[in-house]
Amino acid sequence: MDGSATDGWAPSIRRTVSLAGAAAGVAAGVVATGIATQRAVDRAVDRLPSRGRDVVVDGRRVHVEVWGSDDAAAPVVVADSGVGGTSADWERVAELVDSDVRIVAVDRPGLGRSEPGTPPDVGASLRRLEAVVTALDVPGPVVLAGWSMGALLWLGVTFERPDLVSGLVLVDPS
Repeated sequence: MDGSATDGWAPSIRRTVSLAGAAAGVAAGVVATGIATQRAVDRAVDRLPSRGRDVVVDGRRVHVEVWGSDDAAAPVVVADSGVGGTSADWERVAELVDSDVRIVAVDRPGLGRSEPGTPPDVGASLRRLEAVVTALDVPGPVVLAGWSMGALLWLGVTFERPDLVSGLVLVDPS
């Protein structure tokens, strides 16, 4: 054979390999940019004033923000955000909710002002909820409000411990 049947493949293979290399380079650039941006956001968040407090869950610091009533008898809503969200996602909601309600928004581990910790799953979410309501001396049960992935996690918590939950608000659930 004189190789003429495969001569047309070589440029096509070289072009495919070249495109794959370029795509990998672009993907690496996007990931690096995302990491740098997240670090810049984290540094900026740390400089902002906070009305919240920290609670220890699984040996790590978890940050919570609290809005609304200080009355111990007030209904309490514990809020969790979407995949990359933080307690700050709930501030505008808190401004619109009756001031007779206390809203407690939680930064999952590794997000907002919380230290890195266990991945978001139902068990970790349940431990986080129990630690938050205990630390804030919240009489149960509470209303759970979850947006996107937060809704999925709170739904799992509700199935595991319905005694802790008086209501469930699912906002654009995953």
